[in-house]
Amino acid sequence: PNIRRVYKPLGDAENRHRTLICREVDTNLDGIKDTVRTFNAKGEAQHEESDENYDGKIDHWRSFAAGSMVEEDEDTVGDGKPHVWKYYVNGALSRIKRDRNGDGKPDVWEIYTKGTLERMGVDETNDGHVDRWDRDEILQHQEEAEEAKKEAAANPSDAGAPATAADAGPKGKRRESR
Repeated sequence: PNIRRVYKPLGDAENRHRTLICREVDTNLDGIKDTVRTFNAKGEAQHEESDENYDGKIDHWRSFAAGSMVEEDEDTVGDGKPHVWKYYVNGALSRIKRDRNGDGKPDVWEIYTKGTLERMGVDETNDGHVDRWDRDEILQHQEEAEEAKKEAAANPSDAGAPATAADAGPKGKRRESR
């Protein structure tokens, strides 16, 4: 009783079939639908809107491509507008934009690699441009160590060159040899 499905007949007389085009769900059983998801003619999810804090206003928007989520927008302050925008590639979080000051424009940009925060850009002057990039030094150190291993494997004659993470200096910076 808490799920309502809407079907649409598609096809000609011989190939006529019903396809799900919309699903409405009352997740907290209060009689008011909290989530509405629309589907394309193939039955793949296209768009979803939901009220996840049950205040009667939509606060999450999700977009899908080929049935997989590609974008998720979130209203974090309750004004009906998104303040966090999340983007996915092949089902994995790729980047996030955040509006911290409530002006409707992002002022923090987060870039993810394999589900791990790689770097974060911050707009401190509210001009819409990154003023400072902060990078995950541990991830940077790991990437540099992997790169050094690849270089050592490609050039075995450079036996004296640092080739492991232990040979790198503090905070992911390589020591300079003189």
